[in-house]
Amino acid sequence: MVYQPVDGGGKGGGVALDLSFEMLKRAKEKHASANITYVQAAAEQLPFKPGKFNRVICFACFPHFDNKPVAVTEIARTLTQDGILVIAHAASRGKINVMHTSIGGVLSQDVIPTNAEMHYLLEQSGFSKIHISDETDFYLVLAEKEMNN
Repeated sequence: MVYQPVDGGGKGGGVALDLSFEMLKRAKEKHASANITYVQAAAEQLPFKPGKFNRVICFACFPHFDNKPVAVTEIARTLTQDGILVIAHAASRGKINVMHTSIGGVLSQDVIPTNAEMHYLLEQSGFSKIHISDETDFYLVLAEKEMNN
């Protein structure tokens, strides 16, 4: 996940978060010159203060959250009022789900919820203006944290 802090000051800074130390190590090597802070943590227990970020981008990671409702609630907690959550994949929901279930093992449970389930999950965590686009070559969710939530 990538977070854009409120106090980023237009410097292009951000926070990259992953549960895997190895994935963070690879990201840091790939983006060594970027103004990025790397944090190892689970999406369900984010080590950030409430309202710390303007945007949270979950690229190719949402299916892997162990407890999606808790993760989405934690993301909402760390967003500013009217902060934006982006969930994105470079393939459709169907392709991602088929790929994960066909791999089997631990990944077989790592699926993207249906549009109705995703909408409900986001609403329950305090998001509104939810837009879900599921196309052949991408999956995209945009959601805004409701005011006073």
